[in-house]
Amino acid sequence: VSSTGPSAGLVFVTNNTADTVSVINPVGIVINTITVGTGPQGVAVSSTGDTAGFVYVANSGAGTVSVINPAGRVVDTIAVGPNPQGVAVSTTGATAGYVYVANGDAGTVSVINPAGVVVNTIDLGAFAYGVAVSPAGANAGNVYITNFSNGTVSVISA
Repeated sequence: VSSTGPSAGLVFVTNNTADTVSVINPVGIVINTITVGTGPQGVAVSSTGDTAGFVYVANSGAGTVSVINPAGRVVDTIAVGPNPQGVAVSTTGATAGYVYVANGDAGTVSVINPAGVVVNTIDLGAFAYGVAVSPAGANAGNVYITNFSNGTVSVISA
């Protein structure tokens, strides 16, 4: 769900087998369908800085992340690791606007800066699946990744 800008209140839902993302307005009507990469899985919306309102879609079949601008157009495709699953955007501190992508088959997390450049790939050694970034409190900016293959959670400190 977008919390900012012209897309505030819109919900973005991946359609894995159709290779699209549906955009749903607050009253539940699909108002747009956007073609993205193969096998879209995870989706996250930035709420901070110059990327506020941008949508990031992990394309599991393509090993990429599609970047959708607030106008609903794919403006970039970023190569990440194989079989990306989850995606999250940091909203706080020095990493505000950074995107974290869990690359399932590689057992890694790709770190994408607000300019759309992969600046780091962190090895977890397990099938990385879900990802979340703590927005506030003592753990603000910490990244949490579920590891599907061994039932653990990896933590990347801010």
